[in-house]
Amino acid sequence: MLTIHHESGASYGYRRIHQVLHDRYGVTVSHGTVEHLMRQARIHGRTGRTAAPNP
Repeated sequence: MLTIHHESGASYGYRRIHQVLHDRYGVTVSHGTVEHLMRQARIHGRTGRTAAPNP
């Protein structure tokens, strides 16, 4: 999970990390578990926009 978070530039939150764990690694785990583990590791996603808006 720390690797996924680091590869994302520390922008992924629990929803995207959950999706990557499922899609890339085939790991079945609940959103709540991912959220809990992220809290324990003291990592969090960025809030708001992570890309510039389209003009």
